[in-house]
Amino acid sequence: MAYFPMFIDIEKKKCLVAGGGTVALRKVRVLLDFGAQITVVAPQIDPQILQLTGNVCVKERTFEPEDLKECVLVVAATDDVRENHRIARMAQKKHIPVNAVDQQEDCSFIFPSYLKHRDLVGAFSSAGNSPVLTQYLKESLKEILTEELGQINDYMGSIRPVVKTRIETEKLRRQVYQTILARLLAEKKNFTVTGRTGTDSYTGKAYERVKEKRNKGMDRTRRLRQTAVMRSMVRENHVRTEELIYPLFVMEGENIVQPVESMPGICQYSVDRMNEELDRVKALQIPAILIFGIPEHKDEVGSGAYDEHGIVQTAIRRIKKDYPDLLVIADVCLCEYTSHGHCGLIRDGIILNDETLPLLAQTAVSYARAGADIIAPSDMMDKRVGAIRQALDAAGFTYTPIMAYSAKFASGYYGPFRDAAHSAPGFGDRKTYQMDPANGREAMREVEEDIAEGADLIIAKPAMAYMDIITEIRRNYNIPIVAYNVSGEYSMVKAAAANGWIDEKKIVMENLIGMKRAGADMIITYHALDVAEWIQKGEV
Repeated sequence: MAYFPMFIDIEKKKCLVAGGGTVALRKVRVLLDFGAQITVVAPQIDPQILQLTGNVCVKERTFEPEDLKECVLVVAATDDVRENHRIARMAQKKHIPVNAVDQQEDCSFIFPSYLKHRDLVGAFSSAGNSPVLTQYLKESLKEILTEELGQINDYMGSIRPVVKTRIETEKLRRQVYQTILARLLAEKKNFTVTGRTGTDSYTGKAYERVKEKRNKGMDRTRRLRQTAVMRSMVRENHVRTEELIYPLFVMEGENIVQPVESMPGICQYSVDRMNEELDRVKALQIPAILIFGIPEHKDEVGSGAYDEHGIVQTAIRRIKKDYPDLLVIADVCLCEYTSHGHCGLIRDGIILNDETLPLLAQTAVSYARAGADIIAPSDMMDKRVGAIRQALDAAGFTYTPIMAYSAKFASGYYGPFRDAAHSAPGFGDRKTYQMDPANGREAMREVEEDIAEGADLIIAKPAMAYMDIITEIRRNYNIPIVAYNVSGEYSMVKAAAANGWIDEKKIVMENLIGMKRAGADMIITYHALDVAEWIQKGEV
């Protein structure tokens, strides 16, 4: 039986999801994508549902008939077939569209595979016969139904009221729409839109032709740049202290404050001296640090990473005791701890993927047990986010988020960091597991996989040469994005400033605002202390 394709408005309307597992999670994410007001009812709720942002109300109990009140749509996604059948029947009696997961006979509607860019949506249905086929269609049409078409659709919608007012007949209006659309499609590579509400800004020849017909007095954009106060009021993006994350290098030993030669202003600290730097972090109100450990002992299996008394574990416990409000993000990787300097186990010169996962998971749990607030796997092994998520949940750290280095490229910008962390590979390079800088679409696959496995935040690294990647992640995924302003980017600015070639403050702020403009929500940066001080003093 073929289903009639009907698009309905569920924005800000009540939708019920009965069930709290992974299937329910998928359905909730789809409904959120269309702005629904969602109530989730289940005795046990997947932690990822609890962490979702948006209009999601969670009730940790069994379904009650009263839950159907004022619903426009119902999803029965419990793990009990009979309960799903019961919910579906009650919904149908109230004439509420219902989807009972994997129970086609109880469904009055089904979830299609879909592509969505802004308000433009394409959906595919196989009447439940072959979800694999609809997924294939979706993937095949991604290059046709693009973000640019979504932008064009927004623009066509914005001119519709004007066309209706000024052109009398439907026939003429249709001709105008067809002409404008043809021009936009021909020039869509040059057509971009920023913003969803208020005054959208457009570039491209098609819009320039439209703009020519407007009152020329409207085109004086310099009017809004005349004073510092005015420029501040209309500023679209800001760098704020509360969005900064400061990397910290801690090493075994005592009474150590060791400057990193290739990173001016950055030092390695022993645990007994790290408070000197953390006092500055606290005074400047930087909310979070990203901690890296430098052990005395290294071996083939990186045992120092998951040693309960290792350098990172020891440092975290001390930090949480002395600075309980400071958010501690623990980088999870083996490269600082292995004698060969690679991020995974090695056999016959090959970096092993699946054999490395248990050690990464063990490390993550060990850091969480020490008090880490966020776990940040940077190793780039396939499936490591899922392995870590499972291990954290099993150990009782259900609410410990994962900040995944999802788009981490095999970059030349990491050189100074490897000096700071003592993590340079002993042989070869990391190109078999870190990403090829030439590949953007592959980065989206990495991000999608990590989100599916349970990542709560996504890191793009490096930042400056990969801002297009940040923008693509922002366009495609509703998830917090962290830009990592890496060591090479930092050191280049410091070196040029030391030689008097650039204005350090201006360049740093321009770089960071570029990351925010690209779509980053937070920034990991070695400039954090300087930036926070400039902000505090009102110098930027």
